[in-house]
Amino acid sequence: REALVEVLHTILWAVAVEAEIILDQSQFHSLKEETTLLGKKIVETSKSIATPYLLSLAHEASADIAWDIEGDPNRALGLYNAAAASAREIGDSSAVGRLLTILATLQQWRAWSTEYVDERRKILEEGLRFAEEAVERLEISFHTPYLAKAWAALAGCHIGLANLVETDLHKKREELAKAADAASRGMTLGNGTVEWENCTHEFSRATFFLAMT
Repeated sequence: REALVEVLHTILWAVAVEAEIILDQSQFHSLKEETTLLGKKIVETSKSIATPYLLSLAHEASADIAWDIEGDPNRALGLYNAAAASAREIGDSSAVGRLLTILATLQQWRAWSTEYVDERRKILEEGLRFAEEAVERLEISFHTPYLAKAWAALAGCHIGLANLVETDLHKKREELAKAADAASRGMTLGNGTVEWENCTHEFSRATFFLAMT
């Protein structure tokens, strides 16, 4: 059953996360019912065994559906946190780092849709903590694609603080300099990959805003 959950989890990740990038919106939304049923199957199977590893996969699958299919980032936040907590139980640094990277990225999305500046700061500073720990965790396994994503997420949180929170020009520039540094570290981990492109994108954003500030 563990192997079954792993396979179902990989399929769900493909149709709930990667498909959104590849397919047009009408095609992607046509997968909603199928994806939701797949998520329920993962949760049911995982709960029947209830190991921390499988519970982590189940929580992550539910979080992917909440964020990418249902458009509920607040519910996804709790589920990704639960997935990370289960991964911590088994000492899986790579899984914890990967999930914390997702959480850091999620916090950037949440900050953009938040009206009040104080709440944006709280969300983005938590995103920074997620991303910083993700880098620490992923440096252990040195899984370079995941590590590059973590550096990009860290850069994105610093850019968010600069653009959505800080009003003092000196503080803005500090955040943007930190973003450029984080992105440049990720860029050293590969060349021509999707993760490398994410880092170069964040580096370009950071240096552009620095030049404009």
